[in-house]
Amino acid sequence: MNNKRTKAKLFGYIFLDNHPPCFALPLFRHESGSCGQALVQEINEINGLVSGFRILEDQNSHIIQCSLTCIAQVGYPYVYVFVDSANFVVAGTISMIGESLKFYADEYKQNAALSLQIAELVGSVEEKQLANLKMREAITEKSGEMAAFRFYEGSVLRTRLWEFLLSKARDSEAAQRILSSRSRISAKIDIEGNISIDLSAISESDIYFIDKKEIETRLKEDLVQISIPPKEDKSNEDAEVLLEHGGRNDPNAEDLERYVDDTVFAFMRKLQQASRQEERISIFLDAVFHSKEVRQRIIRIYPHDKAKKATNVIAIIRSHIARTDRQPAIFDQQNEDILWKYEMLKDVFSTFSRGPMSRRDILMHFLVHHLAKYKDVGIILREMILNSKSRYITVIASRLLSELDSSKQIK
Repeated sequence: MNNKRTKAKLFGYIFLDNHPPCFALPLFRHESGSCGQALVQEINEINGLVSGFRILEDQNSHIIQCSLTCIAQVGYPYVYVFVDSANFVVAGTISMIGESLKFYADEYKQNAALSLQIAELVGSVEEKQLANLKMREAITEKSGEMAAFRFYEGSVLRTRLWEFLLSKARDSEAAQRILSSRSRISAKIDIEGNISIDLSAISESDIYFIDKKEIETRLKEDLVQISIPPKEDKSNEDAEVLLEHGGRNDPNAEDLERYVDDTVFAFMRKLQQASRQEERISIFLDAVFHSKEVRQRIIRIYPHDKAKKATNVIAIIRSHIARTDRQPAIFDQQNEDILWKYEMLKDVFSTFSRGPMSRRDILMHFLVHHLAKYKDVGIILREMILNSKSRYITVIASRLLSELDSSKQIK
């Protein structure tokens, strides 16, 4: 039942999670009475503003009283309630509590679900993508890769699709018609990151203003799993610094977790920008050799490549890492065993070389370009080049060896 009065005062809330820190459902009563039924805000999905109030269906819910003075009003922004771990309550519109939410995002950054909720409300494009990335990783760790994949398809993808569709509507009436066809519009993402959408339910007059290819492209750009758009203009330079400094030895890394997040983010951006599968394989290996923290993160969030052969190679890399994980001494940072790297690189090269049209020389070129900075890997690559029987590699061997000699090694 919709209540037609236009103003209501906050008097309490209901936790939206089992316990704080969490967002809560704000409850209101009209200012003229203190004993009326609990009301909740209704949202206009087109403009995001409060469109009215309705009576809370379960008046026997566990309602927590709140003494904060806060008014919700039709035609104005939605009022949120957030409760921290000390049961301190903040309430208001995003313009009122945005800075507090940003503080809590940093305070509770280990909570992937909460970080994602806050990022969706007050985060930048980059912060939303990183929060989605961490949420996907958390789901993968807890429930497996397919559960994380369904999170992307069922939640992130459809949310972004509706944002784009409504932004393209020529007026509020068109937006309302598009909303009414929601159940008949679909969006799917396959395991290789290809996106397809079905907009056939949208009327011809409304679809005229919507470019399906543009939306598919923007969806692909927006999903962290597939693509990470650049940060500010200096981001590519920052990414190079992150990737070259080599893990926990970076003198500017005040917080290891944040540093790892940024480094993985930079690797994911490089993977998205690389057009050849040979280079993506080499970038993935760069992340694997970078540091233990980055290695553990990248193998969880990049399980597949858009090319079948590269996906097979990544599976080989993951299997080698799984075996060496059972031998912690191999990953000792002071004395890494060169043997596991040699065996893995040999298997990578062998797996990629199977079948026709396999450009071993191109793969070796990118391996040298991305991995020569690691001293022990450089030794292995030199040995592989000198012992190679591939005529394609023989042709470029002198150039590859010269690049190995001139490479600035970081560890």
